[in-house]
Amino acid sequence: MRAEDAQLWEHANQLLERDGELELPWTQQAFDWLLRHLAQPPARMLDVGCGPAVASCLFAQMSPATQVTGVDATPAFLRQGAARVSRLGLSDRVHVLEGDLSEGLDVPAADLVWAARVVHHLSDPVAGLVELGRLTSPGGLLAVIEGGLPIRVLPGGYGVGRPGFMSRLEAVLSDHFIDAYDLPERVTSGTEDWPLLMAEASLEHLASRSFLLDLPAPVEPWVRAYLLDKFAHLWDMVGPKLDPPDAEALARLTDPTDSLGIHQRLDLFVLAAHTVHLATTH
Repeated sequence: MRAEDAQLWEHANQLLERDGELELPWTQQAFDWLLRHLAQPPARMLDVGCGPAVASCLFAQMSPATQVTGVDATPAFLRQGAARVSRLGLSDRVHVLEGDLSEGLDVPAADLVWAARVVHHLSDPVAGLVELGRLTSPGGLLAVIEGGLPIRVLPGGYGVGRPGFMSRLEAVLSDHFIDAYDLPERVTSGTEDWPLLMAEASLEHLASRSFLLDLPAPVEPWVRAYLLDKFAHLWDMVGPKLDPPDAEALARLTDPTDSLGIHQRLDLFVLAAHTVHLATTH
């Protein structure tokens, strides 16, 4: 791995834990919803693609009777996750393990399986859903988090660049992720939705619900700092791929001297939606 690629990857690792912390409000709402669908708190919860274990730790805090296992294929995420588990005093109930969903997971079945933004990375998403179904105990629940609405952090067109700047930025980002992660056409073409893919995997789709992340202006300083780093990371990923006017607009957002940048804007907020698709095994 080139030095600049390694640095970009390390930055992404650090941002992922902060992503999870920013998303704690909607994740807690989703967990409340899932717990209401279960007759009793689950004895075991499995967090597939757990990353730095933010959701794993949150569920353990919300459901003290539950043993939580987080699984991820990336050792760097697992190191972050283990540190977080220890820091929060949850080592007796939360464990993180290395494993790759595409290769099958050697872990016991769980009453609740949570898979957030992991299945769309698989070359065969239906096979991934089949494996997640196998890991779900009879009568248990599988929650697959995919889709929703993209994040917005400033009013209208953000006040920089030409109209449609954010839509064009998101299109370039989409192409970047499809190429970088070789995402399968079945989940990027828009021709098949997740309930249909679940049915193909012999899962019974129960419901889909979107949860709002809504942090109105003015945001707390740590949220502003996070957004600055997030947009700087976007520049590192796709800045050179943007048309010159859009590249200039993105650069302005992270310029501390620009009155329209994230540093100085008092109208900075966070608004996004995340969709949870709930299923059970036949």
